[in-house]
Amino acid sequence: MVNLVETFRFLRRYKCVVLKLISFCLIWQGHWSFGANFFRKQYTLNYLLGTYKKPLIVLLDGIVMGGGAGLSMNATFRIVTENTIFAMPEASIGSVPDVGSSNFLSRLPGHFGEYVALTGVRLNGIEMVKCGLATHFILSKNLSSLENALSMMTSSNAGSLTKISEIIKNFEHGKNNKLEKTNSR
Repeated sequence: MVNLVETFRFLRRYKCVVLKLISFCLIWQGHWSFGANFFRKQYTLNYLLGTYKKPLIVLLDGIVMGGGAGLSMNATFRIVTENTIFAMPEASIGSVPDVGSSNFLSRLPGHFGEYVALTGVRLNGIEMVKCGLATHFILSKNLSSLENALSMMTSSNAGSLTKISEIIKNFEHGKNNKLEKTNSR
């Protein structure tokens, strides 16, 4: 997707790019196979990440919506920051959440997953940790230090969930943070 957006950026005949799921590509190319190929690659990647044997660590320091959310939710460790905004905005454009969201949203407490899917509500990093979409909250200024600490692990510790968890907890921010009200934004 990044390559496609980069290509459109340099083509002068296109003055803007509208991303509405993948419908802009279907209209532009005029053939259904592009969409089918895109989703085949997306779901193949979701499957590979979901069945990956090694621990996966995802740093979510910004907007996490749609396909990015689907890919990141397969990680063993989902680390968010004060800059993280999560949503499944498909409902806002008349579609339904996909990219594996039925898997991870159905595991949220109560009917919260249904609420997120049907409303497209935006959640911040603290809210993601509170409902179980993220595993850790770290201030964005500490992400580089966390990455360095993780890269310093010996190869014998690199596969250890316990060791990785210990390193991440050293950078974790305030377990007692009050939940920021969603409507305060």
